[in-house]
Amino acid sequence: MPGLTNNNLRYYKTEFISREPSLKNKKELTQLATELLCIKEDCYDEQEVNLKQAHLFSSPKVKMLILYDDTVIPESIELIKTFEKGSKIKVYVFSIGSDPYTEDFSEVLDRVELCALPDAIYKAYLHVLPKKNKPIEVIVDEPETFIDISPEQLKLL
Repeated sequence: MPGLTNNNLRYYKTEFISREPSLKNKKELTQLATELLCIKEDCYDEQEVNLKQAHLFSSPKVKMLILYDDTVIPESIELIKTFEKGSKIKVYVFSIGSDPYTEDFSEVLDRVELCALPDAIYKAYLHVLPKKNKPIEVIVDEPETFIDISPEQLKLL
């Protein structure tokens, strides 16, 4: 906008996704949480990166590499080797579980801090979201039914 040259306001549109932990929902959450990770790491400047299924962001304090597919780990390691030594690099890797692929990054482990996605996001949401209410099964006793039987009818039984 004209006239707004020195500002720091950022806004993001949000969407609802299912909280069921399916693979499809985890991938969708990971894609949609990129901006949240930028806020968390205070790292907004997206850098050009020659990796498919990856985004690189940087700030004066930190570089943040988000890998949406574990198949790009070998190429991301080569990219990390080109970064200046001593710079802090946060690497978020999409993982079905909570494995951040530590063994795969062994060559550059001293230069990176690894986090598994979306496990880190799900854990953060668990602390914020209300507990999911499970339906309560109510067992209702049927009232006893009394039958009026005369002594003569009782004799027949």
